[in-house]
Amino acid sequence: MRAYWAVIQDSFREALASRVLWVVLVLITVLLGLLAPLGYRQQITRGLSENSVRDMPHFIAHVRDEARKPESSPSQRIVALLDEPLRGDVLAFAIPGDGEMAGAFKMLRVMGNFREALNRLLERRDFYDPQAWRATRLVSDEARERAKKQVAAMSEAEVGRWNRLVLEAAYPEFIPASPPTSLRFRYLWYDFGEPLPIGQVQFERLLETIVERATRWLVGTVGVFVAILVTAAIIPQMFDPGSLALLLSKPVRRSLLFLAKFLGGCMFILLSAAYLVLGLWLILAVRFDTWDARILLCIPIYVFMFAIYYTVSALAGVLWRNAIVSVVVSILFWLVCFLVGTSKSGVEQLVLNKMRITELVVAKDTLLSVNEMGLTNRWDAEQGTWVEAFREDNEEGMQRRVALAMIPHVPAELRPLNLIYDSRGDRLITATRSLRSGQMVLAVGPRDKDWAAAAGVRAPLGTMALLPEADGRILAVSTFGLYRLAGEPLGGGSSVEIFGFSLPLPAHDPFAAVGPEPPLGMFRPAAAAVNRDTDELAAYSRGTITLLSRGADDRFQRRVEKKLDGPSAGAVVLAYGGDTLLVGREDGRIVAYEAKTLAPRREFSVEGKNQPRFVTAAPGGRWFAVVFHHGALWIYDREANEMVRPRIAGQRDVSCCLFTANDQLLVADRATRLTQYELPAWQVSRRCVPPRSLIETVYRYVLLPLYTVFPKPGELDKTVQFVLSGKQTKELDRDGDLTAAQQELHPWRPVWSSLAFMAVLLTMGCLYLERQDF
Repeated sequence: MRAYWAVIQDSFREALASRVLWVVLVLITVLLGLLAPLGYRQQITRGLSENSVRDMPHFIAHVRDEARKPESSPSQRIVALLDEPLRGDVLAFAIPGDGEMAGAFKMLRVMGNFREALNRLLERRDFYDPQAWRATRLVSDEARERAKKQVAAMSEAEVGRWNRLVLEAAYPEFIPASPPTSLRFRYLWYDFGEPLPIGQVQFERLLETIVERATRWLVGTVGVFVAILVTAAIIPQMFDPGSLALLLSKPVRRSLLFLAKFLGGCMFILLSAAYLVLGLWLILAVRFDTWDARILLCIPIYVFMFAIYYTVSALAGVLWRNAIVSVVVSILFWLVCFLVGTSKSGVEQLVLNKMRITELVVAKDTLLSVNEMGLTNRWDAEQGTWVEAFREDNEEGMQRRVALAMIPHVPAELRPLNLIYDSRGDRLITATRSLRSGQMVLAVGPRDKDWAAAAGVRAPLGTMALLPEADGRILAVSTFGLYRLAGEPLGGGSSVEIFGFSLPLPAHDPFAAVGPEPPLGMFRPAAAAVNRDTDELAAYSRGTITLLSRGADDRFQRRVEKKLDGPSAGAVVLAYGGDTLLVGREDGRIVAYEAKTLAPRREFSVEGKNQPRFVTAAPGGRWFAVVFHHGALWIYDREANEMVRPRIAGQRDVSCCLFTANDQLLVADRATRLTQYELPAWQVSRRCVPPRSLIETVYRYVLLPLYTVFPKPGELDKTVQFVLSGKQTKELDRDGDLTAAQQELHPWRPVWSSLAFMAVLLTMGCLYLERQDF
């Protein structure tokens, strides 16, 4: 062993003697020195950043319309405080149409000036006028607490915060709720950038993302490439006449000599990665108070990434004994891996993932599904396939479909709300955001018109969910309260005949407010669920769960409230059935509560930090199903007070499920396959398997086998993400919605495939050396 250790030491000395290594270490030192003074400080959240307002053009248009009305309002107050030129621009503001370049430039100018002016107004003590805000309800606890204090007695920072809170209360659809404090980066004693209105937990996630991306680029890309250039000559130099004779004179085996040289070559990236990652970890610990030892696990991961490429370089060095050839072969190997991985991920992101079923609806004898793009299909038993239904055949619907097909990830703004079957009218109803007005508009598709979707009336302002009540009526959960659909959703008003002419009468608002008082204040992250057994409603917003019951006047009123534990008001998913409320939290915990008192019955952490995506309850509340973002399905048994993971086909590839009866569960897996199980035996009673398309066939029988065989060094950054976050999925949207799609990482798949690839190539190198005469 001493001889092999000597070879490793020689390789280590060769790495230390490399000028490139010392240049890299000096550059890393400079980088760490520049990053060391970076820090942050907390401050009261006030003012508006560029991303504080959702849809700024429609926000200005809303302020314009409200300011023109005779009633006193916050919009009138804002416009009155603006200077004369900007006031005229706001009152004359118009969103340009397609191709109006001059109008587009004017809109951008007005948007920038309006935001700057509004930030100046938010610092004024006379911004808030009780008369203008008399109809605005302060729903947040912080706002109600600050309202007890006179503006004259507030500090300058408190005035800015108070004005921000009343602005959020007046325009919750456009300005989301902000945390009391924001974080701002600083360098030495100087603040830079805009404050980040995020909490400590979100800030730690941001730091994890920054560290992961920095190390991936500096070590995983630049570092590996430089290391390949430096170490490419180590194996070929072993065959130099003088070196080879000296090495073979020692009592060593040729194969072990090759492996010792290989290990010695890995020293370069080990030194670089250890120095950089350890330095970043110390900066995070000292300057940001984030003592997370998991960051140090990035070192062996990136050394392993280099070892994959170096295996190819080493084998090329053995075969051709030329350093330049080794570098070229390594680059070609990277290119092939990149093409295979990109082809596979492209097909998944643009086609297969969008086909995955995320919602199931049973309309009497018709089974319908909604995929990741928000498109609806019905199951045709005769053809044995999914057939598109509930399609909106108009210009805006076509534009939406084109946009959904072209982008790799579907944003929440383009997806419709949950699909509802209106049993009273035998029709499907949902709500989509209009691309023109930005408002939520109902889409209605009756059965007698083959479920063809037609545009209906506007949903209540701030609508975030549609829920079916036990008696079949439809409830709209809005930022401002609860509304029940009591009229015609298509908005067809009645008409009157005068002198033989039919004159249409204006349609009434079909939604009726049904409480509660004061309003819930459903600010994101928010969620809601109806108990079809008791007709109660469970609502969650800003860390508080509220159970509401219907009174004699058919309006909802608060019954019990509970503040969830934890440092932040994270996102949740809810299911309410029988005497149980099941809550899935963003830290991976599943908590069962007694519906009567909201006392916690039991808590589960069945999938670690992996987040739940959907939770659904069976009629009667005996069973609850939890679908996690990484495809795992768990069942909560109310009677046994246990969670079990059923052994079913497609486990770890489940996308959603639905209880069709007390003991029947429909499970969607493998993108478009449905299986109906009979509980508790989990016997299959029905299966819907559509035929594979051409692109699915090519993916399964060509791309997937190639991807499985090839190593995946470029995907080891997903392993780093898993190490830092503890989750097997990565959030694509940070809008406080757990039901939004996440990217599955498969953190250990690149490790095992790459280990097998390395073992094969190193074995080939060893066998070649053993059989050669030198």
